Amino acid sequence: MEVKLEKVQLELAQEGARRIAARAPGDGDYKASIQGDKLSNRQKKSVFGQRASKDTNATGIFAEYIWRWLEFGTGPRTQKTTGRYNGLGPRLPHIFPTWRAFKPKALRKMRRVINQVVKDANW
Repeated sequence: MEVKLEKVQLELAQEGARRIAARAPGDGDYKASIQGDKLSNRQKKSVFGQRASKDTNATGIFAEYIWRWLEFGTGPRTQKTTGRYNGLGPRLPHIFPTWRAFKPKALRKMRRVINQVVKDANW
């Protein structure tokens, strides 16, 4: 069961990353940095809104650190040396709205795999 579920979890993380990248602002490096992968493959990287996991099959969506500023915006910024006002960084939500829309489909797919494995085991 774990092998099938692990495969589906990785597929869902990669699908979620593709959907988020499609809605991400701008072009180039930031969009390319959005990837789905196993947490064990990227132990020193930050995951979108997630804490460390003891699950060896745990997956996540990874991106450059700038995602936080893009998703939530920034407060008023003033340059310290010149005093020049740089304005507000606008909120550009693209991660959490996309994941919330995709989550029901992902859960259905995971449940389908679990149910199929249980049926195959004849419990």
